[in-house]
Amino acid sequence: MSDGKILYSKSEEKYFIKLTGNLRFTSGHDFNSLLDVIFKDPDVRDIMIDMSEADYLDSTILGLLAKTANFMIKKFQRKAMLLSTNEDINYLLESISLNNVFILVKTCDCSSDMLKNIPNIKSSEQEKALTILNAHRELVKLNEKNRSVFKDVIELLEKEVK
Repeated sequence: MSDGKILYSKSEEKYFIKLTGNLRFTSGHDFNSLLDVIFKDPDVRDIMIDMSEADYLDSTILGLLAKTANFMIKKFQRKAMLLSTNEDINYLLESISLNNVFILVKTCDCSSDMLKNIPNIKSSEQEKALTILNAHRELVKLNEKNRSVFKDVIELLEKEVK
């Protein structure tokens, strides 16, 4: 597994985010900061996420994907597109119901010529912990099963944040 990277580009009203490699909570704050910028962009109308080169996603990254899906559904009453060609990743997405809140595409050819690294945002340990906590809160919003799976994690994180 390679270290994870999160790349993005914007073209008119569309954002394209590419997740590659092994993505863990250590990328969470930067990813969350990018999402905050996207969500505040008055021009944004669509978000596509490409995970065709992702090897591993931890629950923080999954929570930030849930945050993205919830934003699209709440603001535009439609699902964002998520490309994932990895059977293991697709199984994970389906097991926590992300396939219900995204349009899941399992094959696609995409050009990465326009992608750039997301900025590395300087953040405190408190800010990072809040990102992880809020990402897990997004996961539990998806269904009751996730609520029971991540309940203890959220309780522990809430204690850490306080």
